[in-house]
Amino acid sequence: QVEYMLANFQSPAAIEDHLKQGYLYFLVRYRGDEAGYLALVPDRTGKSAQLSKLYIRLGLRGLGLGRAALEQAEKVCADMGIKELWLTVNKYNYGSIAFYERTGFIRAGTLVQDIGAGFVMDDYKMVKDLTPG
Repeated sequence: QVEYMLANFQSPAAIEDHLKQGYLYFLVRYRGDEAGYLALVPDRTGKSAQLSKLYIRLGLRGLGLGRAALEQAEKVCADMGIKELWLTVNKYNYGSIAFYERTGFIRAGTLVQDIGAGFVMDDYKMVKDLTPG
């Protein structure tokens, strides 16, 4: 499933297609090197955005790069007037779930999505309120 997802959702062609659809991609750098990336997908109403991707290289995790990237995503959202940031995360990705909960996201339900080729994503939807206060 990982190979299928990489080919269909993370390949250069998929990313190029995402950019045409309005995704916003940001590169995470650490000491001048590429350390990861994130993607935001603002909805058409301008009230919420999906954190579609947040990836940090395995060897660079634990340095605060994910938190810094998430803070930058929230700033971009605030600048756009977006009030809610949401994401989906695999129910068994305990480390990521804990990270998102530590950074203010709450579980808002479950999603089971057919992604093709007989594969299914079994996720939690997590939401963070970005309104000041």
